[in-house]
Amino acid sequence: MLFFPQPRSSVINNAPLPIDYSPYLAHPGYVSREVLAQSGFATVQSGDAHGVTWKYGPFRFERYVGDTEPVADADGPFRLQTWQRVGRTDIPQGWKESSFVMRTSRTGHATVDSGPDYFKNWASHAQRHRKNWLKHDDWEIAPITIEEYLAAYKRSRMDKFLKFLFTSLLKQKAKGQGDLLHIVGAKRKVPHALTEAGFAYVDVPETRQSTHVMSFHTDAAKAVSAGTGLMDHWFQHAQQTGIRYLEFGTFWTPGEPNSWKGFSHFKGQFGITFHDYPRPLARWVGDKRRLFR
Repeated sequence: MLFFPQPRSSVINNAPLPIDYSPYLAHPGYVSREVLAQSGFATVQSGDAHGVTWKYGPFRFERYVGDTEPVADADGPFRLQTWQRVGRTDIPQGWKESSFVMRTSRTGHATVDSGPDYFKNWASHAQRHRKNWLKHDDWEIAPITIEEYLAAYKRSRMDKFLKFLFTSLLKQKAKGQGDLLHIVGAKRKVPHALTEAGFAYVDVPETRQSTHVMSFHTDAAKAVSAGTGLMDHWFQHAQQTGIRYLEFGTFWTPGEPNSWKGFSHFKGQFGITFHDYPRPLARWVGDKRRLFR
């Protein structure tokens, strides 16, 4: 679906993004890999902006993310262009703010320190859980297959609908991102131990970013702080591979589901820089005579 109800939160004044920070969702390399696994979707370029296009019945849509304005091609097929700005707050001529287009409200990223004390800017609570995890040398974190992850994921307490939704998402990421998708699991160091926590993330080498896809833990994993251990593993992976920014995804803001609060609070402990997005813009462009062609 294209149209979504919008949260009631307003945009705050963000600190300037780092000079070498580039939104991975705007990079043609990442976008082109994503559409490989999405039937009916394709990449599209409008001027210097790269996005995604798809059709719904006779109607065509385009979505762009970033601060590069898409070009209005009056001779192209009639379509709705949507543009999620990242840092820009101006509204160029021809665009209108939309309350009915899918919106990114708030995201957060962590900047990876290259030194041994990369965790020192975490919240004290997270640092204590890291120490707790490191005490449990009878547990380990290691790469697992997508089949192993999903088998363990089905045993978690997450809502059945979300299990279905995120299972499909993980399979899609595996198909599109290939070896850039990493899946790790935490389990006891005993023969035939079950995976008790899992973490999936995608590296975007073009922008030196890595983005969280999905994760889970059981009660047994919670008791040994395995969730924090998996975050710690992600930071160490970033150091070893030259990743500069870890993308934690969306965070709860007023007006969004209260079920987001718990995980948002957990993610917010890892030295997060938050970024609130302006409302997306939308406009119709192209030749109406080509609507049904």
